[in-house]
Amino acid sequence: MPDLLCSRWWTLCLASALSPAVLAATPAAPSGNSPLRDTRWTLQTLDGTVAASTGPQTTHLVLHSASQRLSGFAGCNTLRGRHTQRGTQLALTALASTRMACPQMQQEQRFIELLGVANAYRIEGQVLSLLQGETVRITFKAIPAMKKPARPKQ
Repeated sequence: MPDLLCSRWWTLCLASALSPAVLAATPAAPSGNSPLRDTRWTLQTLDGTVAASTGPQTTHLVLHSASQRLSGFAGCNTLRGRHTQRGTQLALTALASTRMACPQMQQEQRFIELLGVANAYRIEGQVLSLLQGETVRITFKAIPAMKKPARPKQ
């Protein structure tokens, strides 16, 4: 019995000593990708076509991590809604926008429509692709979102 306990003790010691080395050798997740949430994503393409410039403000989307809400600008109107994510699956729901009328509303309408059918995403470096099944419907380029400064406690 003492030999069995001694053997288990040495096995435990060896495993404990090697654990940090094994963890250090495990490859880390790629760090060059922008985070999905709390990044300002500016529109690049809709269904493979380069998005037209909509004026001084760019069409963009921000997924807020703390509230699971989204906000953005669709080209003429501001946009809001909710997002849920599980793995690479993504749902953008309860999409609503202001109702200003502007010339060239087709791109904005298509943008909002494609946001609603997206069900997955992929991030490669600074590019976010929203997919419907395996088909890329929208691409964005990352611009890090500005975090609001914390309020001082009183």
